[in-house]
Amino acid sequence: MREWLKGHGYRNGYVSIDNDDYVFSWALQKAKKQKKHINFKNIERLYVEHLIGAVEFYDQLSKETLGYGPKHVLLLHENDSSALFLDAFLTALKKRKWRLISTEEAFNDNLYSENPVNTYSNNGIIAQVAFEKSKIRTSYNKFDELRQKLIQELKIKVIDSSF
Repeated sequence: MREWLKGHGYRNGYVSIDNDDYVFSWALQKAKKQKKHINFKNIERLYVEHLIGAVEFYDQLSKETLGYGPKHVLLLHENDSSALFLDAFLTALKKRKWRLISTEEAFNDNLYSENPVNTYSNNGIIAQVAFEKSKIRTSYNKFDELRQKLIQELKIKVIDSSF
C-alpha cells in the first residue's frame, strides 16, 4: 500500500496526537437516552483536561524520540462533544502558548516524511516512530480511566460492552 501511495503521488495523512475523544460523545448520548442531568461545564472540564493531557504526552514523547517538538496534527472526531467543547479546548491550548497552523504547514514537518516499517499505527506517527526505535508500545492510554470518570459524572448505566 505504501508503495502504491508513493507511486501515485500520495502519502499517509498521519496524526501525531491521538486520544479517545469519541468516548465523550458516547457518554453524552448514553446520558441523554437515560434522561440524566448533564453538567456540561464538568464534562467540558474533563474534555479539556483529557485532550491537553494527550497534547502534552505526545509532545513530550516526540521530544524524547525525535529530539524536538514537531508541528502536530491532532486527531479529533466529528461528533457532539467536539462541537460542544472545541472552543474551550482551543482556549486552553492558546493559554499554554500553542498556536493553530494549517495542515499544509504541519505536514511539511520532517516527522510526516518518516516511513516506519512496523504497523503499530493506531496511536499516531510519534508512537509508531517511538516503537520503531525502542520496540516499546507507547500511547496516551487513559481510556478506561476516562470512561469511568464519565460514567460517574453522568451517573449513567452501562449494560453493554461497546465502550
